[in-house]
Amino acid sequence: MSDSGTEIQIAKGALRRFIQNAERKKRVQQASLLQTVKKATPEFRNRFKTVHHLGLVGSFAKKGFYSLRSDLDILVGGLKKDDYFKAFLFWERRLPVAIDLIREEEAGEHLKFLSRHEVILFEKD
Repeated sequence: MSDSGTEIQIAKGALRRFIQNAERKKRVQQASLLQTVKKATPEFRNRFKTVHHLGLVGSFAKKGFYSLRSDLDILVGGLKKDDYFKAFLFWERRLPVAIDLIREEEAGEHLKFLSRHEVILFEKD
């Protein structure tokens, strides 16, 4: 193999390792976020008693779309408008990524798209 062929193989190997490492970091971060959210969910439910639904949507919930720079889209049903900022701060203080808190009641048609790939955290009957 020529020197340029060897260099190409070395570069391909380095790129493959870089991609594998990035994928591993992404999976670890995603698992950590999910664990944090699941751990905080009982406290959230206790604090915001009108909430009847909580789920993760967007890139987090769609296989292959999440990246290390993704925000976390949280879909919440039954949250009073007056409690929105309290709920937003609840999650913002616990999560190391940007969040987008979406009230189910205000999501409209966009909700149908979002909920197709939802990770449901809890739902009251």
